[in-house]
Amino acid sequence: MTNKSIIIREAIEADVPGIISAHRNSIREKASHHYDQNIIDQWAPDEVPLKQVEKLKQQVNGNEWFTLIAEADGTIIGFGQVNPGKNILGAVYVQKNPYGLVGKKLLAGLIGHAKEKHTGFLEMSASVNSEAFYQEAGFKTVSHDIHVMQSGTEMACVKMRLDL
Repeated sequence: MTNKSIIIREAIEADVPGIISAHRNSIREKASHHYDQNIIDQWAPDEVPLKQVEKLKQQVNGNEWFTLIAEADGTIIGFGQVNPGKNILGAVYVQKNPYGLVGKKLLAGLIGHAKEKHTGFLEMSASVNSEAFYQEAGFKTVSHDIHVMQSGTEMACVKMRLDL
């Protein structure tokens, strides 16, 4: 792989640590100007609970969720998930990188997979900082809402929808 190449591929269980790292880095780098530190710390903890790691492994190994990763020079720099059967786009997370268009490539792959599965629409709860990214891809803002984290802490989110 050259310095300028990114590979977008379906995730495997061995990618889970890299996915967790990209998730944490993305949130800490890009969402910290939109959410207070307490929310960031809960959303992207230094130590991810084993229960969440196991859940991600089940999603990667199962048939319900489709997980793509973006890999550059052997490092996972982003990922995204879609559940076509439930019409849900989980999210796209990309840490800061010099490559460009990584999030768009991941999102295009997820939408393409949903279309292959004959999904009529996708809905999601997006972070406030990512609303414009999803709008640029054709998602419509349905409402500004509240997401309740596992701890019970509330964080602002944006309900969005894309008709396929």
